[in-house]
Amino acid sequence: MDEVETTEVDEGTEAETNDILRQRTRIKELETEVKDLRNRTMRDAFQKAGYDPDEGVGKLLFKDYKGDPDSTNITEFAKTEYSLEAPTAVNTQPVTPQGEFEDRLDQVQSASSSVMPEDIMDRIQKAESAGDMDSSVALKAQLIRDQSKE
Repeated sequence: MDEVETTEVDEGTEAETNDILRQRTRIKELETEVKDLRNRTMRDAFQKAGYDPDEGVGKLLFKDYKGDPDSTNITEFAKTEYSLEAPTAVNTQPVTPQGEFEDRLDQVQSASSSVMPEDIMDRIQKAESAGDMDSSVALKAQLIRDQSKE
């Protein structure tokens, strides 16, 4: 009978141990999540205050500041500790919209590359594939003459 009681006690403590391990794991997960959320909130506050937390003075302030994630407090901290005045808000918008870059790229590509008739290129490729080098050379010469006329 003593053996049965010992087994029940061992199973009970093992279950409690597993529960404790699960709780510890969950606590670590939650701590990581809280840390990530605080980091994001702090980054937003720094950007709102006008400092980029990834570059220059903003990076220095971001590492040094330990207060609440409030843009006013961050500005006060920068003024008190480093004698910095509040900068203008960080520009998060690109100077030139992406669509304008694509249009400009299309213009440059069309201006820099010559337009070759596809049928001549296909005929050159077919002649080379067939091993007919005389036709291939003649077609290439014709292509060069056509391009020099343009």
